[in-house]
Amino acid sequence: MQEISRRNFMKIGAAGALALAASSASAAQNAKDVKFDEEYDVVVIGSGFAGSMATLQALKRGKKVLMIEKMGRAGGNSVINAGNMAVPNNEFQKAAGITDSKEAFIADCLKDGLNLNHVDLLGVIYDRAG
Repeated sequence: MQEISRRNFMKIGAAGALALAASSASAAQNAKDVKFDEEYDVVVIGSGFAGSMATLQALKRGKKVLMIEKMGRAGGNSVINAGNMAVPNNEFQKAAGITDSKEAFIADCLKDGLNLNHVDLLGVIYDRAG
């Protein structure tokens, strides 16, 4: 199987997103008429950074893959997050003398997430981020 660079993978994804956007209007109109009986080895939920890499790895292994995205474009939340991710209480913060706490992390996430977050899961992220 041919190796695909990350840069080319992103180009392919962008081209696919444009094609999907162009065809989505007609596909939505006929959604009731679609019968779905395909079988896949792997189903990936989300086309963001993690979902795209999971899809790529499964394809490299010769698997038949279905990627599902909730948003109207490929890339999911990764398109709008500017590459940021939450890694609280990490080694770089500690080296810079920045103190962190579970309470501060949860408060920041709630502010950024418009209080729509699952607080119990934010606590899990904090506890397991390292």
